[in-house]
Amino acid sequence: MNPERGRLLAGTHASIREMVESDAPLVVEWRNRPETQRWVYQWAPLTHEGQLAWFRAARERGDLLFVFETLAGEPIATAAVYDFERRFGNAAQWGRLCGARIGAGPQSLVEGCYLVHRICFEILGLRRLSVAVVSENLVSLRLNRMLGYVEEGVQRKHWRHPSGVLEDVVLLGLFPEEFEAQRPVIEKLLYRNQPAPVLAPGQAESIRIALGKGRTEPVV
Repeated sequence: MNPERGRLLAGTHASIREMVESDAPLVVEWRNRPETQRWVYQWAPLTHEGQLAWFRAARERGDLLFVFETLAGEPIATAAVYDFERRFGNAAQWGRLCGARIGAGPQSLVEGCYLVHRICFEILGLRRLSVAVVSENLVSLRLNRMLGYVEEGVQRKHWRHPSGVLEDVVLLGLFPEEFEAQRPVIEKLLYRNQPAPVLAPGQAESIRIALGKGRTEPVV
């Protein structure tokens, strides 16, 4: 495997790694699909140059940018943890989830999200994650609620659809103890009666070091 694309953590259905510059064509193609553009703030088509500029700036800010893959190494989704609030106790935003139409079943996408949240809470020690979802994006709302997120408010007519229609945005939050309480539900879906992935000795520190490389801002 190319060391630039080394895995951070693997489960039964999916693995996760950090996004790299060479992922730009993949991200551009996925983001420019009509079914994806429906839910993003940037309506204009994404370009390769624009993605590279955004990627480099996000890395400088300390954002964590992930690619989900099948265990065979086929990319199936991207996601991010960003807008870190370090001053008041290590909180961040979760989202920017963009999935492929083909390549893996829904369990792979769910496991990728589950593994990211384990990294955030078990390894990085975040005290809170937040996400904002357009109220009409029912798939994203179901996914986040399944992860344990709790609705905290609604911004009415906050997001303008490309058609001009103003839609509500649902604000959700998740604390480590809420995710921990939801883990049996998630793990039953993913693993049935098999054990969930266990971090090997030293693996947490290796992941923390890997996520910190090449950033101006520390991971936490």
